[in-house]
Amino acid sequence: MYNMIDVLPYDVLLQIFALLSIFDVLQCMRVSRQWYASVPDYRTVFPGYVVLNGEKYCGEYARSMAKVGDCVRSIVLKKSTYHSETDGMIGSLIPRFFRNISTLFLEDCGIQADLGRCLGKLPQLSYLKISPDIFIPVTTTFIKNILRHSPNITYLSIGGATEFIALSNGQFATRAPASRCTDLRLLSLPSSCINLQYLDVRGCEITIVDLEKVLLGCICLKFLGVRNEGDKVQNRAIMDKCCHNLRQLCYLPYNFQPVTACYDEIDDRQPVSNTISLRALDIDVTDAGRFIDQSNLKHLSLLHCYGDLMPNDHPWDIFYQNRHSLNSIGLALGVAEVEAYISSLGSFQHLTSLHLYLSEVTLSTDIFNQLQDMAQQHPSLQSIALSIAPIPLENQIRMNSAKVSSIARIPHLRRIDILSWRVHGLSLLQLFSIATVLQHIEVHMAPLQVTSPMFLALARLPLVTLVLSSEGYRLLGILDNDGLSYFVDHHAGPLAVMTVTGNFHVDKPTAKTLEYAREKLGNRFRGLADNLKLK
Repeated sequence: MYNMIDVLPYDVLLQIFALLSIFDVLQCMRVSRQWYASVPDYRTVFPGYVVLNGEKYCGEYARSMAKVGDCVRSIVLKKSTYHSETDGMIGSLIPRFFRNISTLFLEDCGIQADLGRCLGKLPQLSYLKISPDIFIPVTTTFIKNILRHSPNITYLSIGGATEFIALSNGQFATRAPASRCTDLRLLSLPSSCINLQYLDVRGCEITIVDLEKVLLGCICLKFLGVRNEGDKVQNRAIMDKCCHNLRQLCYLPYNFQPVTACYDEIDDRQPVSNTISLRALDIDVTDAGRFIDQSNLKHLSLLHCYGDLMPNDHPWDIFYQNRHSLNSIGLALGVAEVEAYISSLGSFQHLTSLHLYLSEVTLSTDIFNQLQDMAQQHPSLQSIALSIAPIPLENQIRMNSAKVSSIARIPHLRRIDILSWRVHGLSLLQLFSIATVLQHIEVHMAPLQVTSPMFLALARLPLVTLVLSSEGYRLLGILDNDGLSYFVDHHAGPLAVMTVTGNFHVDKPTAKTLEYAREKLGNRFRGLADNLKLK
């Protein structure tokens, strides 16, 4: 292909290159003198989105980046170990050639303190999301440099090590320690955070006390994600003192990621008192008493992270007193508590979305039948999501045909997360065939066998997200080749993301089918390459 570029007319080149990935564009620019000279005219249709692999040296692309760099607005940098003294690494080239970027994702990167100072050379950078390498956590010095040298950032999210979350009973394990940043309280430049609106440090061992001086400067802060560690009374006092414009708070004992919309459209009126006035709240039930004054919530997630019994009536009080304003609810409680809450949802006249997290190994059909009855009669409910996973994950939830049928017949079931079920394949087929409005499906089973009838049923659903993962190592999962091909060609939904991971049996025909899926879906098809083993 590259050898034919110079003989093609410029207008034909323009049409072809507009359809290519950025990697192919850069490759073609290296071999085409005609195209390289014409890049300035191409900038009006440049995609503006670049994914860079930090494991590769990119000195050979430096001239190409210099040509198109000022057109790029968003970069994803993967698996990079940043070295400020090494010009050949992609990380060091970002400030040199992509000065106009506004969005930067750092995925599985080794974060060094100097990188924070380096990012300060990007005057347009406003959105920064970091998921550090699991063995190289974020340091306090790095965060300080970000806040000191990048005053235009409005969105800052810093992840930590991947953790297995627990929905109840307090049983969860951690793969690696979270990033430790305990001396942020020494930061003396609060004015550098004046534009920050979204701050998520749930992946770091940072308390609200550590953040106090940062929060003092965040006069525009609307979202705060932080662990609920330290003195709870002092934490709430600091929030009341520093966060008058805060609208959404995620305040949990670990890095749990609830399905929560960020309420950008909520009113920005100043509170009438010197306290926070929230519209969205994700908390452990033991902290409900600290927020009993919040009476105008649009979203509420209540999680029971520790212990077997509900501690007091405060969770119910904050839940019921917001019945006239809530439109989104998430509950990760014991089955008995969930049933009690479901029975009261008829009085929540503005409720549109409900997400339940269930973790008990022996679930009965009663809770699903109750959910059916409630959803059929509720006047405004539009979406129900179920995340059903055992705690600990080594266990399996026993699901029979009756239970699966009850789940499938729940009205408005838009999302189902299936983790460690012990279930027959025909029951899964029944679920995918009956629940006709499912948009998000995530399946983790050991092993996972996806048959042709399953793929045919999945193809008829309006899917936005599909995740298929075969867990365990003793038995390999199976993907039906013809069924997968049919799904890729004929899926009814928009299918923004399809992920296939884990241990599947892959022979040559299956490998060809998977490669076809990758070619047909492009960046929407994820996983697979590093996880599947060719037999």
